[in-house]
Amino acid sequence: MMGCNNPVDEIRGRIDALVERLPRAAPVQIAEGIEAIRRLARESGFDAVEVLARQCESAIGAGRDRAAIRVYLDAMHDAAFVPGLLSAFAAEAWLASVATRLAN
Repeated sequence: MMGCNNPVDEIRGRIDALVERLPRAAPVQIAEGIEAIRRLARESGFDAVEVLARQCESAIGAGRDRAAIRVYLDAMHDAAFVPGLLSAFAAEAWLASVATRLAN
């Protein structure tokens, strides 16, 4: 995926690859994958993905299970279509959608 001209495709490709590896990846590999996605999102101006990745990193640090991590990855995948700066309200809406998914 490296070298893609389209940051959406590169971000989503990294997320898809991590989702595929998620069941058998070591926690450190998951954290490294999320960190790489977060950095790429920041560099590419995808604030929604960056915010969600940062929260996912916190969830990993708190020992959340892989199902919770998958919810964050799914939200990041969706958020990759929203480049640009986020208002505080929009960021809260993305995080609320994750919280709702985790509650079910």
